[in-house]
Amino acid sequence: MNIITRSGQCGSWEPFRELERMQNNIFSLFDSAVPRGGAATGRQDADASLWGPAVDVQDSADKVVVKADLPGVDRKDVEVSVEGAVLVIRGEKKEEYKTRDKGYLRTERAYGSFARVVELPVEVDEAKVSAQYKDGVLEVTLPKREEARPRVRKVEIK
Repeated sequence: MNIITRSGQCGSWEPFRELERMQNNIFSLFDSAVPRGGAATGRQDADASLWGPAVDVQDSADKVVVKADLPGVDRKDVEVSVEGAVLVIRGEKKEEYKTRDKGYLRTERAYGSFARVVELPVEVDEAKVSAQYKDGVLEVTLPKREEARPRVRKVEIK
């Protein structure tokens, strides 16, 4: 029996190949959602995407405020840059100790370099951007450009 597949080609149905394809898709889904290495084993991998700070982005009439959680990261190890409507937070969380020396059974805290790119809803005035770091929370205030701010114009009713 010939069946037309998604690619439009005729061929016989191979259920085990279809199951293998589904299994690979599921593994791929978990690989993208749950990082291997750094977070689960404490190893530092070359991949900087193993962990990144959680962020909140608040948009008001005249500014955008981004708060990033950076627990255990020293202020001198954080770099903030802005270009147009993109904010980049880079840094490094340094390992406090060697896990092999302390007899730990499980290490879930991630260490190493990170980069978090935040697309902003509007372009901001790069010259007026400010940042504060307190108690492991980075707060970046990004004033909007004058042309990006909403304008209210009263309309006369006749």
